[in-house]
Amino acid sequence: MTDTRQRLLALRVDLLARLAESECIEPAWLNAIAGINAGLAAIDGEAVAAEPATRAVVSDDGQIRLTFYRDDGEAGAVVLTAAGAVHLAGRLLQAASPKLAAQATA
Repeated sequence: MTDTRQRLLALRVDLLARLAESECIEPAWLNAIAGINAGLAAIDGEAVAAEPATRAVVSDDGQIRLTFYRDDGEAGAVVLTAAGAVHLAGRLLQAASPKLAAQATA
């Protein structure tokens, strides 16, 4: 077992213990755990397949963050600039508008 793998395993155990003991879920810990799992998979030579998220949450703790969650609890996040958030909102509205119009006529 490589030193890096051992350190990643120890870090994951520590973060999972903190998460279990905490009264609130810290999104950064979920992101770190997902990254650790990906790192371990890469060390072990596994292919890391991207699966679609089933939920997305927008938060603003001084940084605008879009966090994606899968049903299995895995998470990933992206920090957006204010301009990037507005651009993304516009693209989402542009993509959703035809679908909403089709639903309204159905």
